[in-house]
Amino acid sequence: NDAFHYVEDRLRFIQDSFIALEHLILAIDRKNEQYISAAASKILFFTNLSDDIEGIFNRLFRIVMTKKELDYGSMFNLTQARNLDTQSLYNQRRMRIEPVAEEILFDDDLISEEYRQEKIKALLKNNIFGKKEIDQHVKDLLDGKKYVDASTINLETQEDFVKLILIFLYSKSVGMHYDIEVLSKECKNNFVTFQNFRIKGV
Repeated sequence: NDAFHYVEDRLRFIQDSFIALEHLILAIDRKNEQYISAAASKILFFTNLSDDIEGIFNRLFRIVMTKKELDYGSMFNLTQARNLDTQSLYNQRRMRIEPVAEEILFDDDLISEEYRQEKIKALLKNNIFGKKEIDQHVKDLLDGKKYVDASTINLETQEDFVKLILIFLYSKSVGMHYDIEVLSKECKNNFVTFQNFRIKGV
C-alpha cells in the first residue's frame, strides 16, 4: 500500500513538473514575442526617420543572420525598469478629496475624417507584426509549397523587409508552422544583401 502511494506521488510529481515546464516555455515565448514586437516598432521608427534605409536594413540583416543568439535588449536599447531603492515608490500622504466628474465636451469638427482614417490605419499596422500574423504571412508565402527561399520573396515596402526579419526571428518560437534553414550563399533582394535562408512548412 505504501509502495503504491509512493509511486502515485512520484507520477503526480512528474506530471506536475511537465505541466510547470510547459507553462515556463510559454512564458519565455511570450516574453520573447514582446521583445521582437518592440524590435519591429523600433525598426519602423528608425527607417521612417532616416534617409539611409538601404544601409539600415543591410546592417539589420547582417546582425540577425550572423548571430546565433541575438540580444534584442542591447540591439534596440530595450531595458527592464526596476525600483532604484525600497523608498522609490513612496508617496507622501495627502488629504482625501472626493473627485467631482466634469462633463467632457467633444467637437467632432476638430478631427477630420482623413485624420481618423490615418489613426485607424496606424493601429491596424501595429497588429501585422505579431507572431500569429507572421505565421499566417508565411502560410500565404508558401501557398501549398514545401519551401520558399527568402531571395525569391517580393520585397517592395519597409513592412515587407520587417516581416522578412521577423520570419527569421519568430522561426524558433512555440506554435509556429514553419522553420528556417540558413543557406550557404548570400543573395540580394531589391537593395538588401543578406545570407539567403529557406522557409519550410512543418
